[in-house]
Amino acid sequence: MGLYPKYNWLSTGNEEINRDIILAPAEKVVLDFQFSTIILEPIKKKILEHITSGNAILICGDYDVDGMSATTILYKSLEKMGAKIAYIIPDRFKNGYGITPQIVRDHVQDTKLIITVDNGISAYDAINEAKELGIDIIITDHHHLGKVLPDTPYILHPDLDESLMEKNICGAMVSFCLARYLLGDTLKKDDAFFVEFMQLACLATLADMMPLDTSINRAITFHGYNLSKREPIKLIRAFVELQQIEKLQSDDLSFQLIPMLNAVGRIADANAVVEAMLTSNTADLARSMAEFQKINIERKEITEKIVSEAVEQLGHASGSGFIFLYNKNWHQGVLGIVAQKIMQKTSRPVILMTENPLDSSKYIGSARAFGPFNVINCFEEISEDLFKFGGHAFAGGLSVNTENLAKVAEKIKAYSARITENIAAKELQLPLIIDFWQNISDLNLKFLEKQAKYEPFGEGNKSFNIGIKDAKVIEIQKFGKTQQHNKIMIEEG
Repeated sequence: MGLYPKYNWLSTGNEEINRDIILAPAEKVVLDFQFSTIILEPIKKKILEHITSGNAILICGDYDVDGMSATTILYKSLEKMGAKIAYIIPDRFKNGYGITPQIVRDHVQDTKLIITVDNGISAYDAINEAKELGIDIIITDHHHLGKVLPDTPYILHPDLDESLMEKNICGAMVSFCLARYLLGDTLKKDDAFFVEFMQLACLATLADMMPLDTSINRAITFHGYNLSKREPIKLIRAFVELQQIEKLQSDDLSFQLIPMLNAVGRIADANAVVEAMLTSNTADLARSMAEFQKINIERKEITEKIVSEAVEQLGHASGSGFIFLYNKNWHQGVLGIVAQKIMQKTSRPVILMTENPLDSSKYIGSARAFGPFNVINCFEEISEDLFKFGGHAFAGGLSVNTENLAKVAEKIKAYSARITENIAAKELQLPLIIDFWQNISDLNLKFLEKQAKYEPFGEGNKSFNIGIKDAKVIEIQKFGKTQQHNKIMIEEG
């Protein structure tokens, strides 16, 4: 849990919540948290070598908020150092995930160094291609390590640094650590770059569902969020103006801004988001945010259609363990969201797949899980029948040869049966957690002010679920553009 004091209370005056949350000084945590110099120094030397020689450097990011934020942080840092710098966010539909051999070949004429952010740790073919073409490559990533590391001496990954006490950080935090080492004393806590990087790293940590019950993630989100309220970066300011938000709350970031930005990477071109993060033109940024909002509306419509089809395909099937569904016509970009929604509906982990639009001989998909179900463990157990896979314990992606779909389905079923065999039924359900029970009269302004100190909420620091004692529902009213929200009138007694 780190070295900082725990605050285990949140009281309405007559009852306490027992929750371990670390409220640490961000500047201390961020400045104290750093990779080993032994790892960072060779990377810095290689980057400086290319900057001094005037060589072009290419950053290869990822099409989610973490990857886009990581790209922006490193781009601005290298630009500040005088580098000849460019970036690319691979197209989800044309390139697939992360650095690929084709991307390397496409840039061989004008690039001497490639730096990956939020990807690359499993891109063996791309790294080998770069090596053969005489291009240096630096990998910065945080995803699951494979059994073999890529063939490059320049890898920045938390799991490869024994000096780190906390390793579960997002790709943007890895990028932030590298930026701090590269910029040195020029990146002070009151510097505009520091303030911006903190907010981007906050967004990325929330977006990638990093655990907020560790000191580094708690600090970067708690203080990054508060900076976004006091002196927001242009991107967040444009979002607030677009949504006409009077007082920014962490849920605005987690449930509005982050999904909006992710939607662009899901069904459009994520490079547009990095352009928005980099621009200083407020008029251009306002137009971009309006366009992102339209894309997000389209994403929601596609998502709901696939959820409906998946539920129909599932039928009334019961049981526990992974649900495995596939349909050749589903939109690849939203399968992760759909899997999350199906998991919430069924209280079961979910893997959804669709035909690869670039290669009909393969299916690609996304997985979501919880509790005792581990996505990566499942994928590793059936890896001989997978073409490609990666991700985290509770979220991941995979690719399967079309001819192996039935075999993979059977092996996932067998894996699920083995996992669930000796686990109590209640542990196989998404838990309904009631943090505490209160009377309506206790939920006053004093309570709300104390609750706000725990923001932003996220993985490992969920928003509070409050049980109301002896409550009776008097009236329910639906509201919202699509009537998706409920306003409930209750009374005690």
